[in-house]
Amino acid sequence: MKQIFTGNFGTMELIIDDEGNAMGKYQKAATLEGTYIYNTFNGKWANKGMSGLVTFTVIDGKLSGNWKKGEEPGPMKSKWKGDLVAQEGETTPVENTTVENPLKTKVMELYESEKYAEVISLFSENETELGEDEDIVHKFLFSMWFYGGLEEETYAKIRCFEDKFQTNRWLKLKGYYYDYKQWYDLALNAFKDTSEVFYENVKKKFDSYDVLYKEEKYKEVVKYFESELRLSVSLETFNIAEYYCEALYMDSDTERKALEKIRDFRESYPDHEAFIKQNGRFAFYIGREKLDLELIEEGLACFKKLKDERNIAKTKEVISETKNKIKEKANAEKRKQREQAASEKKEAKLKQHRFKSSKGKTFCQFCARDNDFASYDCEGRRHGHNFVLMKEDGSFKPICNKCGYGYNFAEYSCN
Repeated sequence: MKQIFTGNFGTMELIIDDEGNAMGKYQKAATLEGTYIYNTFNGKWANKGMSGLVTFTVIDGKLSGNWKKGEEPGPMKSKWKGDLVAQEGETTPVENTTVENPLKTKVMELYESEKYAEVISLFSENETELGEDEDIVHKFLFSMWFYGGLEEETYAKIRCFEDKFQTNRWLKLKGYYYDYKQWYDLALNAFKDTSEVFYENVKKKFDSYDVLYKEEKYKEVVKYFESELRLSVSLETFNIAEYYCEALYMDSDTERKALEKIRDFRESYPDHEAFIKQNGRFAFYIGREKLDLELIEEGLACFKKLKDERNIAKTKEVISETKNKIKEKANAEKRKQREQAASEKKEAKLKQHRFKSSKGKTFCQFCARDNDFASYDCEGRRHGHNFVLMKEDGSFKPICNKCGYGYNFAEYSCN
């Protein structure tokens, strides 16, 4: 399909293929390249040795958008405005389509008019006949995708028709699906030979992640991986998982999580050496710090798998040292428990009353309380009092024979 616009950019001719790729030219030698999906263009412009990004949308014949110099991501503040002045059908004939067939002709017309729901409906009602034509199937599949909300159904149909026609024709469409699922490793491979624009967009996700790691912004690395790249680990992208685990390990609050995650990755890829090495290193250092023999031995097993003789020898030494430290720690803990038990026994004794009787009165030798207070703690023993019965004001009362005070002073030091 070809569209012609006029606006503050001059006259622009835009050619769009049936997969949403778009090429354009304007002014004398300026060019556009990108995608045109759902009436929205996203891509790059080039003019007189300069280049940049541009995006615009066409609604009811009106073009409105923004552009900027430079191809790095950033705000686009400059305006593009214009009007659609002409539109033509596809510029190249579709091969292998039998135009004499009215059903196929109708599908072509509906697709060119972007009536995707009607394409889907017509194809579904006549799939037995239309499903034998690869070009019609092609338009049906892209109609499903452009219509929206049918991502899983579209992918299932792609797999079905790929087997039927033994073709890789819908690799780009599969790339759209992978991008939607955040399987960016698969999307990168799908777009590599099918769409430079989409390939670069996906590649930026990995490039941005690399930059964060090289700048040692570890918390941001963790956040970026968990929100964007956690579903994109594969044989070709092991490094993103390695960076993620390393970033977790560099933060003392998440070093245990780093060990858990690297174990998970090893379950999926048990022979990847970088994962084994990280597993060994994390387990070794955490185990040595926490005096955890089980973790240190896990590290040893990893080093043995790698046949890393230097680290094997080092780990065996640390195991011996750790056993001694654990033994010392256990002995220290026993001493502490004994001292604590003695202290508690002493403290309990200080709270015990010692009742005695004299001249018909029963009272505690240390606090002077009578036996009605037997169920309460003695508050005088710890203060060193020694109460005896003495005559005071014509009657016998418990008086401390060391400080000379009565029971009211039992809670104070005898000194």
